[in-house]
Amino acid sequence: MKKFLLSTMALVAAMTVSAATSTLDYTALGLANQTDLDGVAQTTAEGVSVTLAKGEGTNAPKYYTSGTAVRCYAGNTITVAAPAGGKITQIDMTLRDYTYTVADDDSGYTTSSGSFTADPKSAYTAQWTGTGVETVKITINNAQNKAGKWPQFHIRTITVTYEGGSAPVVTKCATPKFSVAEGTYYSPVNVELSTTTEGATIVYTLDGGAETTYTEAIAISAVGSHTLTAYAKANGLDNSDVATATYEIAAPVECGSIDEFIMEGESQASTSVVYKWTFPVTVIKQMPNYTYVKDEAGSAMLIYGNQVPAYNIGDVIPAGIQGSFVNYNGLYEMSYPDAATFGAATSKVSVPDLVKKPGEITAADMNQVVYLDNVTLTVAVKTLASDGGSIPYFTQKAWTDVVVPEDGVYDVIAAVAIYQKGTNPATIQVYPIEFKDAACVPNPEGGVSAIATANGIHATANGIAVSVNAAAKVNVFNAAGQLVKSANVAAGESTVNVPAGFYLVKVANTVAKVVVR
Repeated sequence: MKKFLLSTMALVAAMTVSAATSTLDYTALGLANQTDLDGVAQTTAEGVSVTLAKGEGTNAPKYYTSGTAVRCYAGNTITVAAPAGGKITQIDMTLRDYTYTVADDDSGYTTSSGSFTADPKSAYTAQWTGTGVETVKITINNAQNKAGKWPQFHIRTITVTYEGGSAPVVTKCATPKFSVAEGTYYSPVNVELSTTTEGATIVYTLDGGAETTYTEAIAISAVGSHTLTAYAKANGLDNSDVATATYEIAAPVECGSIDEFIMEGESQASTSVVYKWTFPVTVIKQMPNYTYVKDEAGSAMLIYGNQVPAYNIGDVIPAGIQGSFVNYNGLYEMSYPDAATFGAATSKVSVPDLVKKPGEITAADMNQVVYLDNVTLTVAVKTLASDGGSIPYFTQKAWTDVVVPEDGVYDVIAAVAIYQKGTNPATIQVYPIEFKDAACVPNPEGGVSAIATANGIHATANGIAVSVNAAAKVNVFNAAGQLVKSANVAAGESTVNVPAGFYLVKVANTVAKVVVR
């Protein structure tokens, strides 16, 4: 009878085991930007452990504050372990609403047991289900997707449902975390300290100084190396382990021109170096995430990133801009710019349209914004062509206001880009910014004006005939926007003598294009 009673009690106990859940929220851990999580185990208060690893991938999983998620890459693994003695029955993930590149379907993932279903493109969730196991390992397959890209998987939270198990007994404070990862910085940093032990006090030292109770962010600004240590303490618990981080505050590499920036960037071959432009630049175009500028010598550069303030064409940005140099598949960029180093425009200057034919564009025009006059668009092969040759174009997805029309002849404003992969030679291409009616003409003094009527300005055997009602000034520019002739004419018809060629003629507010044969 006693044996039967014990068996019954055990059966009842087994039947009354209820499922529990535990959530790991990566966005609430206080991780610094680009924290490397390869092999790092994160454990919840309930004892659920999650470990991300590089696996067979090229890139290690990292946490990014941009998007507030952990980015797992092709080949990476996600290992989830239940509390001691517990069994996992379900894992739910919330993902970042970002579709840069993901697996095509669930065949892009493998799991040690159970089944895994992911919807990173619309619902931004993923789920594992199984019959109950102590450990689950999910792998992002190390293979390109159908688009030929290596997939990423951006995780914000992981909620684990499990049965049984017991939470670990806490006898020691959790080690403090630093809001800024250790490393080299080119501007002051403010480091915040945190611990997951409720009610704990954090004590820190800076550069071997006296122990100080943490109350606010710690400012580190002097050029040189700085060591920060911290530990947590609380009544009834042992002090935490000591956390240590070393911060190097370095002076940026100063450059006196865009050409010098390129030279320095190519010689350093590192995106971690920060450069400071000691010269002003003029904005020639700004698109989402892309700001095109030129220096006084006319050299152009792309500043990539959404940290750049809004400017207008012709705005002069003062010296002091800081950022990194990146050679992105052959295209030079200033990336990761420091928003605080962009000053308000000091003045505004004219930015003449740079008129080019597709066949005239070379690598020397990289990052210039050009005006392609009367070019033939062929959508099927993505080319822009004229009698001067052709050039391929690539549409930037972020430039949602750019609408590519149907095949035809247009005037096109575009940014010159270069794409090269591996050892292949550089490919010159353009990013279309605006398609205009071919009845428009580039304005050598900046902007675009409607074409003038043929009655007032036309070609003659000796040059360009101009008919005006009152005395006026006539400016004649070549196809590159350079002033080649300037004359004051009286009322009536006058002739401005120029050799054969293509010209832009400006009289008052009228601009016309004229071909002298």
